[in-house]
Amino acid sequence: MITLKLYYTKLKPRLICLVTFFAFAGLAQAQIKDAEWMVINGAQVTHEPQSDNSDAMLSETTVEAERITGVRERYIEAEGNAVIIRDDQELRGNYLLYDQINDEMTGSGDVSVKKPGVFILGDTLRYSPSTEMGEIEEAQYFFSETGARGRAKKLIFEGPNRQRAINATYTSCDVTQEDVLIKTTRLNIYQDDDYGAARNASVWFKGMPILYTPYLSFPLTDKRKSGLLTPSYGQSVQNGLEVTVPVYLNIAPNIDSTIALRTMSDRGNLVNSHSRYMGQSFSGELKYDFINKDSKFEKEIGREESRGSYTFKHQQRFSSNLSGYANLQGISDDTYFKDLSNDSGKTSLVHLPREIGLVAGGADWTGSARVVHYQTLNFATPPVQLDPQIDVAVTPSFGYGFESESRAQISDFDDRNQKGGLRTIVYPGLRYVYDNDFLTISPKVGIHYTNYDLDTGVTEDRALPIYSVRGSLAFERDVNIGGMDLTQTLVPQIFYVHVPFENQNNLPLFDSGISTFSLSQVYSENIFSGGDRINDADQLTFGLTSQFIDSENGAERFQITVAQRFHFDEELVVINAADAPRTGNRSDIILGARGRISQSLSANTLMQYSAVLDEVINHDHRLQYKPEPGKVVNFVYRYTRDAHEQYDLSGQWPIKGRWGVAGRWNYAKDSGKLIEGVAGLEYKQGCWAFRFVANRLLTGQNLVGSDLYATSFFVQLELKGITRVGSDAVGALKDKISGYSSQ
Repeated sequence: MITLKLYYTKLKPRLICLVTFFAFAGLAQAQIKDAEWMVINGAQVTHEPQSDNSDAMLSETTVEAERITGVRERYIEAEGNAVIIRDDQELRGNYLLYDQINDEMTGSGDVSVKKPGVFILGDTLRYSPSTEMGEIEEAQYFFSETGARGRAKKLIFEGPNRQRAINATYTSCDVTQEDVLIKTTRLNIYQDDDYGAARNASVWFKGMPILYTPYLSFPLTDKRKSGLLTPSYGQSVQNGLEVTVPVYLNIAPNIDSTIALRTMSDRGNLVNSHSRYMGQSFSGELKYDFINKDSKFEKEIGREESRGSYTFKHQQRFSSNLSGYANLQGISDDTYFKDLSNDSGKTSLVHLPREIGLVAGGADWTGSARVVHYQTLNFATPPVQLDPQIDVAVTPSFGYGFESESRAQISDFDDRNQKGGLRTIVYPGLRYVYDNDFLTISPKVGIHYTNYDLDTGVTEDRALPIYSVRGSLAFERDVNIGGMDLTQTLVPQIFYVHVPFENQNNLPLFDSGISTFSLSQVYSENIFSGGDRINDADQLTFGLTSQFIDSENGAERFQITVAQRFHFDEELVVINAADAPRTGNRSDIILGARGRISQSLSANTLMQYSAVLDEVINHDHRLQYKPEPGKVVNFVYRYTRDAHEQYDLSGQWPIKGRWGVAGRWNYAKDSGKLIEGVAGLEYKQGCWAFRFVANRLLTGQNLVGSDLYATSFFVQLELKGITRVGSDAVGALKDKISGYSSQ
């Protein structure tokens, strides 16, 4: 079905205009069958909807021009600002001829083709809208999604969403510059697969060729695509000169893998792989590193030995109530991470878990079963292993405010250095909850029973009644601070717990330790983690929480919490018989605060104050200022009395023009050592950026106690939308600086 729109931009004498109009109308009437009869409305000609089923199957074609002529079902000629629209395709030109018999359009004089995702200009055009095949001479093309563009001697349409450009250029720069350019004898554009492929390609930067390749593939969008990733280069004291060549494999829509060859001048070749997969009910990843011959390591230990590491994580949902997981990690030797990893999180690892488990749950119960083993580095004490551990929690409601809060646990401990045993815990509890808009109060009573069946044949048990009550009040008021309407809440809360004393020095110690004092621990029944120790208690915790909530959108602007525990009797239960019991009738005060001070500034702080010592013995302060992308400053201060004191300053900031700096300074004041230092310099210019980054990381100590540092350098030229040349400076900065932006 064809719609014709006729425009007269240059008015002639009225008589000539009317004669031309009625002559064309008569021609159209003579050429078009009854089912396609046109209704004349002013200066445009449109189809009147008909009930003919064959017409309904035809694609609608609209023709607009200053002059339109043609023969029914044969051809249409459009001259002067001509436009032909067919479905989602729009063709323009000074002259367009539509051959309806062959379904082919030809045009000349500033012709253009507009299709989803691409706009093409040229001198002459031959094009079939049904097959989307044809060609356009002296073409210029623009991709709407990415802003990329280019020129070609000839652009050939090869079907839906596919074009081939001859003697072409391609750039991601805007129209004001062409600092980065690909020149190629043939460029294939695959819009359906979102990538381009260039043959005999050279990459030009600032008018100079910097790279030649017989084949170059690059993405048209951010979608995944198989291919060779940009190689990276580096230098470190530990490994010498490093070159890493990665390959990305988009195996399937739900499976991909990255394999990289890392060549180190002082050690050898290391193969690194990272694979991911995902299904409707499962997901996971596998990381595997392997170096067959480490020259430097062999000299140190005096024998040949391959080295490697792996991490495997898997999550599986079997049904709405049952899921499973696996987390397996391992390394070939104790110094692998120290020698070959640039990740500070890995260099500090001591125990590598190997855990497999199941998790189940219903409306009023949850359960889990897990097996946990560890690979422990030889300088650390290995933790106890579980073969297995089963947990069940039951929380049904009985009505009238009563509900169960009961749990049970069975743990089969396997300790390589000591005898293991089977520990069974049963803790039935009953809670009553009264709640209204102002008051919440919740008393609880329970019996905690523990039984040990040790491998030595000894049996031990313990039974302790536990009484507790939680209560809170809720207040709120409207306030205005700095012109901002806020709702302030004030929630005082109490938690009382009573546990009688029982000497537990005869019980084994498998997994218990003193929990870190925190806002959650101060409201807990037991100060010990695990199940081997239960504190004797007669204590009351008092806390106060206040929130400031934006009255318009309900977002929290600020929160402050303070809590302290008061003891009414001595506590005598300790982890080991030689430990000294707690003294004093009150705990330290713990205070936490967080909030967004302004749109750009946010803060988070946690402090532990000892009234006995009259000093803050533990505090952690975090501050971030981020007014816009590309501008961020982070400050972290960590202090623990008699343990550590650290400063961590990082950020990214423009300094002059297009120049910017980025860096991190993580310093341990207690030891006087630099933990990690990063210094980066970057220059951004529209479609390209240059970055230089130096990184120095404390990895540990050698056999004589001297500090070992890994020093790396990253130099990278980023040609946006095309490639990155050099080492991965962007990845290094993102890993080290919270809030870093490469844009």
